[in-house]
Parts: sequence; C-alpha cells; structure tokens
Amino acid sequence: YFKDFCLRQLGVQEANINEIVKSITVYSKTVASSKSIQDDMKYLTQTAFEHKGPVWLDVPIDIQGAEIE
Repeated sequence: YFKDFCLRQLGVQEANINEIVKSITVYSKTVASSKSIQDDMKYLTQTAFEHKGPVWLDVPIDIQGAEIE
C-alpha cells in the first residue's frame, strides 16, 4: 500500500506530539480523516490569527497519502 507513495521509511508514531507541543502552541490537533483536513486547516488558521500564536496540525502518514477533493 505505502510503496506507491515513495516513502523513505515506514513506522508508527511513537510519541504523542500533541502533548509535547501543548505548552508552546495555542492549539494542536491530530487529523482524524482526510475528509476533515480542510475544516481542520481553516480552524487552525483562524485560531492562529485570533490568538496570535502557533498552532500544530499532526497529519498521519495514511492521511498524507490520501487524495483530497
């Protein structure tokens, strides 16, 4: 499945990145599905400008390789 994406490596996320960046961001989220990524991006952009701070969007590898309309 992943060989079609020309990935350098395969593996699972070992750390909970949202907990790691919690103290240095105004908001962080892991994308749950490719269908929600546009709404997630819109919300994070709005949050970053309203709260004037960094945001973090974690996009899992399976969603990075998904087609989005």
